[in-house]
Amino acid sequence: MLEKAEMMLEKMAGSHECIQIYSKNSSIESERAEKIRMINILNDAILNDRVVPYFQGIHDNSLDRITTYEALMRIEDEDGRVYSPYVFMPVAKEYGFYNEISCMMIEKVMKIFRNRNERVTINIDVNDIYNYNIIHLILNFLETAPHPENFIFEITESEEIKDYQIIDAFTNAVINAGGKIAIDDFGNGFSNLVYLFRINAQYIKIDGEIVKNICKDECARELMEIIASWAERHDRFVIAEFVENAEIQKLVSDCGIRYSQGYHYSMPEKRFE
Repeated sequence: MLEKAEMMLEKMAGSHECIQIYSKNSSIESERAEKIRMINILNDAILNDRVVPYFQGIHDNSLDRITTYEALMRIEDEDGRVYSPYVFMPVAKEYGFYNEISCMMIEKVMKIFRNRNERVTINIDVNDIYNYNIIHLILNFLETAPHPENFIFEITESEEIKDYQIIDAFTNAVINAGGKIAIDDFGNGFSNLVYLFRINAQYIKIDGEIVKNICKDECARELMEIIASWAERHDRFVIAEFVENAEIQKLVSDCGIRYSQGYHYSMPEKRFE
């Protein structure tokens, strides 16, 4: 009975529900078993170096070729199965694995691109910016990298930013060391509108939910045009995510957006090994 009560408390954590009724027909036991399985996979990935960078090409519309890659975290189990962040990231954050896997990922990507000519974008969570070891790793690397300008750090909005002074300190330090800053998933929420004047970013990535609907939704298309126009006036580069086909790409290109990212040009894949 205590074990079942504990499972129900875990399920209710973070919710606004006051009462949950346990049922043998509910999925709670299978959900808990899957969570334990993922904890074991994360442990194994850390111990056996199975945090793996995948890369998706970003097309430069002015040069008509891929010039930049976004680094995307994956983990593998001992049988070679690959897991995306949608599967493991909630568990990683809940049980304290996030800092380790993030540090492993960032270090691997910077090492891979240290002597390459292409640029790479690396996702940075607010948790990373609060982590001294990760910031120290990034800044030390940029100070010795042959081309620090090839490294773009995307600030994601997975956690609410409460202290902009820390964010400012990080972004200014990266820029002073020669790196670049991007705002990820712009347009996804109201709070990242504040990013435009609070964060010194050279790149703006338009949220994919906006881009993939521009052919059928006039409001989405107009919003993309507004962002592109603002960015042009303020010397920012725009990257359109979720460019899935030629029809979307034509509208993105006609809008004057410099970069396109999506399945129309590149699938995420393991490369640069």
